[in-house]
Amino acid sequence: MSKGQPSSLVKNYLIAYNILSAVAWGYILLSSIVHFTSGNHYTTLFERIGSNLAIIQTMASMEIAHSALGFVSSGVVTTASQVFSRLFLVWTIEYLFPQDIVTKCFGFTVMVFAWSITECIRYPYYALSLLDIDFYPILWARYSLFYVLYPMGVWGEISQVIRSLDLAYQKSQNMYYFLVFMMVIYLPSFNSLYRYMVKQRAKYIGAPSAQPAKSAAASSKSTKAKKL
Repeated sequence: MSKGQPSSLVKNYLIAYNILSAVAWGYILLSSIVHFTSGNHYTTLFERIGSNLAIIQTMASMEIAHSALGFVSSGVVTTASQVFSRLFLVWTIEYLFPQDIVTKCFGFTVMVFAWSITECIRYPYYALSLLDIDFYPILWARYSLFYVLYPMGVWGEISQVIRSLDLAYQKSQNMYYFLVFMMVIYLPSFNSLYRYMVKQRAKYIGAPSAQPAKSAAASSKSTKAKKL
C-alpha cells in the first residue's frame, strides 16, 4: 500500500459522501416543491417529508466523525454544534411535541427550504472542490445565497421552538428552561457563523462592493492622470 493511498481513499470516500448527501437533500427539496405545486398546504408538508428529513439530517452526524478523524479541516466543536442543533429540531421538537402545534407552522416550511437549498449548494461545492473542478456558479451560490438562506433557516427553527415552549413547560420545567437556553445561544451562534461566511465570501469572490470600489479607484487614477 503506497503512502498516498489512504488519503486517496479518504478523498474518494468524501466525494461519494458529498454526492450522496447532495442527492438526498435534492430529494427533500424536490419533494417539497412537488408538494406545493400539487396544491397542498404548508401544514401537511411534514407528513410528506418528515421521516425522510430526520433520516437525511441524521446522516450528517458522520461529519462530526470526519472532523474528529481529520478527514476535513472543520473544527469538531463547531461541526458538532451545528449538527446537534438540527438533530435537536428534527428528533426532539418535531417528534416529541404534537405535530399540529409545531410542524404545521409556516416556520417548518421556511426551515425546510432554507436547509435543503443550502445543502444542495454546499455538498456539490465540496464534491467539486475535492475533484479540483472550478465551477463559478456553485462558488457564487455558496458564498452569496447565505445572506438570505441563513436568516430564513434560523427564523424557521426559532419559530418552532417558540411554539413548543408552552408544551415543554407542561411536560417539565427543566425542558422549558433548556429550550429557552437554546434560543438564547441561537443568536450569538448565528452571528458568529454569519460573520464567518461574510469573511469567506470576501476571501473567495470578494465583498459585494469590491468591484464598484475598484472601478471608482481606477476612475480616480485616470482622472488624476488626465489632470497631470
